[in-house]
Amino acid sequence: MSTTLDFYWDLADLNPEKRIKAAKQLVSALCAFQQTFEEEKKKTETQSNEQSDTNSAESNLKEARKESELDNMCAGDVSYALKRLIRGLTSSRDAARQGFSIVLTELLSRFDFITVELILSIMSKVSEIKGAMSGQEQRDMLFGRLFTILCISESGTLSRKSTTSNDVEVIIKELSEMPKKRSWISEAAYNTLCKVVKSVSSSLLEESVIPSILENLFPDENIDSPDKLKLILTMQKESPGYDWKKSLQKWDDGNIFSVKNAKKLERILLENTKDSNDEFLPHHSYVHSVWDDIIEIYFPQSQNSNSNSFNFISNDPKIKSLSFMDIWVDVVDKGYFSTSSTKTRKFWGFQLADKTIMLVDNNTVPQLLTKGLVKAIMHNIGGKEKAVNGASHNLLKSLIKRAELDNNITLALVEKLTGSYGSWNFDSITKTKTIATLMLNMTPELLIDYETYLESAIIDPTKHFNNSETPKNFSAEKQPVSTEYIKTSRLWALDQLIRIVSNAQMPRSKELIQKASNFLLTNTLFTVSSGDKLKADSNSVPTFDTEMRKALGERLINFLGVLVKLPLGFEKSGNFKVGDKEIRVLGVSEDGETWLAKVINTLIEIQGGKFNQKSKSIIYKPLYSNSPEDQKRRKNVYAKILNLLQTNKLATEKGKSLDESNRKSRPIGELLCIVVLQSMVLECIQNSQTSEIDENDSKESDLDGQIDEEFDELTQAAEEIITCSEKITGTQKDLNKPKSKKGKSGSQLTNGTSMNPENQETESEPKPEEVLLDLLVSLLTKSNATMRHSINTFERY
Repeated sequence: MSTTLDFYWDLADLNPEKRIKAAKQLVSALCAFQQTFEEEKKKTETQSNEQSDTNSAESNLKEARKESELDNMCAGDVSYALKRLIRGLTSSRDAARQGFSIVLTELLSRFDFITVELILSIMSKVSEIKGAMSGQEQRDMLFGRLFTILCISESGTLSRKSTTSNDVEVIIKELSEMPKKRSWISEAAYNTLCKVVKSVSSSLLEESVIPSILENLFPDENIDSPDKLKLILTMQKESPGYDWKKSLQKWDDGNIFSVKNAKKLERILLENTKDSNDEFLPHHSYVHSVWDDIIEIYFPQSQNSNSNSFNFISNDPKIKSLSFMDIWVDVVDKGYFSTSSTKTRKFWGFQLADKTIMLVDNNTVPQLLTKGLVKAIMHNIGGKEKAVNGASHNLLKSLIKRAELDNNITLALVEKLTGSYGSWNFDSITKTKTIATLMLNMTPELLIDYETYLESAIIDPTKHFNNSETPKNFSAEKQPVSTEYIKTSRLWALDQLIRIVSNAQMPRSKELIQKASNFLLTNTLFTVSSGDKLKADSNSVPTFDTEMRKALGERLINFLGVLVKLPLGFEKSGNFKVGDKEIRVLGVSEDGETWLAKVINTLIEIQGGKFNQKSKSIIYKPLYSNSPEDQKRRKNVYAKILNLLQTNKLATEKGKSLDESNRKSRPIGELLCIVVLQSMVLECIQNSQTSEIDENDSKESDLDGQIDEEFDELTQAAEEIITCSEKITGTQKDLNKPKSKKGKSGSQLTNGTSMNPENQETESEPKPEEVLLDLLVSLLTKSNATMRHSINTFERY
């Protein structure tokens, strides 16, 4: 015995590694002592041929039900250890209960001769509660008994044939009395009862355990707490064949999750059995473990299951069962996260959501982000309550983790957090990078879906608003959406659209770029409408005003800047190294055509009626001047732009080397394209504003004059760029004098004199490069960053 005494002290050490090491050494030593004892006992019995009947009976004992029998069946160290370990469970010293319970559970599982009756007998002696004890001493005795019963259930001793119905009834009575003495031990006692139910044999469970529990704990079928609900659910799971219809008649014949029991369940799960506010709310630190059982019932195979939150629990078609989301909305959304809910309930709600998100199926995860939950995250994540603040942060981390496990739910999560329940600037409000991180987890296909979602938010924010917050019979006349909401929603969606196409870390694809290009181009320069009233998804609701047209125009020009800087291998940028051609070549697609050329070709297709032929009901009405003369003039300009942009491609295809003029043609084409589109945007804004003035019968604003002046400057700049490009590339056949209004550079080049060297000295004629550079300097004063980038690109050539 002296060899094992040293181990008991280390069993209570706060260091887990030291505690486990001592437990292993003690168990090994006790097993060795027991093996030696049995070998010596067997040797003695073999050598003794003549024994009395009494001795024969003692030697044939296989189970120890009394302490006296224990001493005859095991080594002295084992007998001492058993009593010492049970007594040690009443100690509150450091980690004594953890260490002693490990060894006791291991011994009970290894030595079959130790019975439940014997353990309970020793327990009642060493943990007897006396009236003279202090509150701390009584608490230690209760914990000692609780841990002893836990060791019995965890070791598998309850399933042995030596366990009788009387033994189990003693345990049930002991555990049922604990909550009556101390309410704070209620959940632990009921959880231990659940372990007992899972540990006993099936025959003993139905014959003795369930009837005894129902009689002692559920008089009149009184399920009035989460503890009792958890115990009932455990018994139903372990013994589905039991006659629950007779035992729980008040609960729709034992169908706990029947719609008829909705109010009862709501009251129990809110832990407000006194039907009052949080005055009687138990302030425990964690959400009740009954939720683990509920989640397990609805999602038995977790993420590998094909079940969803709308599966019924009962197979009886006559019984309508609650779905998981029914319970979630009534208890969590309207209870834990109600506006009048206390910090305790909010803390439980965040904990529960954190746990549930990792256990339910993919279809249910976005549904968990209900209105109350999302708003609670935004309101509490930066609050003064550290516990609630930390719980909300943990929830967002779990959302990101779940999205990383299956990125198919990423888009739905982003839509929930940035929708009407949340906010378009969710990251700014919560001071996190949740949306940004979720976006990086998207696949190219999901990113295209998200772009479609952004388009719908721009076209019809009211539809987006109605689907999230208002009933199906919502009418814009009855409940109009605020103008401010429409404005902020559209601007957020526009900015988000530019972010995803310009962020190199996003899984961008050429389909995404082309889709965004078509949307920005058509909605900036055209009024898009549907001729089919049944399919009016293309109609903007409400229609874009001048301010929105201006925002669209700015984003279009910004998008052109993205296209100019888009690397050739942007779809697989991670596969290339610095210096590779796929990274160095900018603004060109895989087919060799520049992205700006694709934009111009799209414009040509729209004007020719060849764009989007699959949806012939969609009508594109230009906002810019579209007279026959204007169409002819633009056609010529488009041709010049395409010629400049495609020079590099043609030369490369023919295997020719590019001379200096050809190398400059593409930057000139990019600059001309941006200037022309910028002038078209201004013209659209101008016409839109004119229409609003006519409708409202108001006076012309100062903005009109500013737009007119800038439009004239850009128009003249485009003419001068065309003239200079023809001189530089050598494509000019007949120089037509542009109408010069104000431009200094234009007067230098088109002063009415012939450019023939025979008629004028070369020295007096400015070079086209000088004129173009003079023009570029004047354009650099513009606030347009995209135009400045194009100018800098040209100067590098």
